[in-house]
Order: sequence, then structure tokens, then C-alpha cells
Amino acid sequence: MIVRPFQDEDLEQVGLLHSRSRRAAYAGLVPAAALAAVTPEAQVEVWRRRVTQHGTSVFVAENEGALVGFASLLVTPEGCELDAIHVDPDAQRAGVGSALMHAAVEHARSRGVDRLHLLVIGDNERAQAFYRRAGWELTGPAGAHDIGGAQARVVRYELILE
Repeated sequence: MIVRPFQDEDLEQVGLLHSRSRRAAYAGLVPAAALAAVTPEAQVEVWRRRVTQHGTSVFVAENEGALVGFASLLVTPEGCELDAIHVDPDAQRAGVGSALMHAAVEHARSRGVDRLHLLVIGDNERAQAFYRRAGWELTGPAGAHDIGGAQARVVRYELILE
């Protein structure tokens, strides 16, 4: 597996991967009808817009020519956000998420960022445990996030870069 910067030709695979990852990770946390709206085509359009935003950096994990995960950093008015880490459900528990997080954190650090934040669905205990193991600290509720038309409660985590 290699982790590398996003290239334009990755767009279709990122859309498919994002759709598969969301459907698997959010099953039981988000209504099924909302998850059905998270199609690969819709996610391609989401990422087509995101990768052109100023201040967005996207990294992909590739294994034997196929994308198995991606992560994005986004500069926001609140600072630098780890906007997404998504891993193909078939590649979970193989170190892909950790490798992507490491690449994103090192990229932020190289840009002089001293702290990162992220938002995660409040009921997604698996994701929260992943971030806590990596040293992220829960800072509290952060409103809601739209997933396929449903509103999911989110919490905010922060990581101090030393």
C-alpha cells in the first residue's frame, strides 16, 4: 500500500469509495433512506467540488492499483480540519486509516499547523475510538451534519501537533 496525493484520475474511485464507506460506517446510525441517497455518482460530484476548493489537500491510499482509502484536510475559519478519512469496508483493520491520518497530520505539520480538529458522528463509537487511540481529544458537541438529507449529531475532536 502507498499513500500519495490525490490526482484528477482518482475522482471516480474516491466517489465510489466514499459511498461504500459511508454506507458501511453509518448503517444503523443514519436512516436507511438517507444512506440510499449517498450514491457513488453523488459523491463524485461532492469530491469534484471539494478538490478544487482553496485550502483542500486530499491523500489516497492505493493497493495494487485500486484505491482503498482517502483523507482530506480543509482549511476553515476555525482552523485546519481533518475533513474526512474513509476506508473501503473490505480494507478496514489493515492500517489504511492510520496511514492516511499520519500523512494528513504530517502534511499539516509541514505547513506550520499546530492543531487540527475533526467532526465525527456522535453515535459512531468505532470512529471515535480510532481517533482517541491516535491521541485526539473530545472537545464537545458540534451541531449536526447532513448525510443524504438526514441530520446526524456530530462531536468535535482536537489534536495538538507538537
